[in-house]
Amino acid sequence: MYPQACVDILISTVGLCEALSHANPPKHSVQTSHTQILQRLQSKLLRTLANDPWFISNLQLQTDLGTSFVKADIRRYSLRYRRLA
Repeated sequence: MYPQACVDILISTVGLCEALSHANPPKHSVQTSHTQILQRLQSKLLRTLANDPWFISNLQLQTDLGTSFVKADIRRYSLRYRRLA
């Protein structure tokens, strides 16, 4: 459905996010405003890479591309960090 170049960029972006989370473990709480800013940035980047029109919902876009929301990632990283600590 999407060009292979977009999928490759998304995979490398996700890999970069994983690497950054290991370099700087998440704190137990992240400010909601920061999470919202990161989510808006992620949605805009995904929409641009996938060349989707404005009327496609973010939920549908992320489901089609197989990415997770920023809040879910932060929750997953913080749970993993708590288990290791």
